[in-house]
Amino acid sequence: MPESLKYPHPKRKWTNLEMANQMFKDAFLVKKTRFSKLHPELSDEELHKMTIEYFRNLPDDEGK
Repeated sequence: MPESLKYPHPKRKWTNLEMANQMFKDAFLVKKTRFSKLHPELSDEELHKMTIEYFRNLPDDEGK
């Protein structure tokens, strides 16, 4: 076995931006899944649009 495969590579630490991006992707998927259970008649494209609108209409938390 090559030496490079014997030892696991240390995990690279995520930047704050990468972590925030992943958290948003996860939240988007969770909300889209929830909408699909509430509205099984909607197509994937309609669910995607509904989820985008949900996040677009969230109030800003500026000023906290």
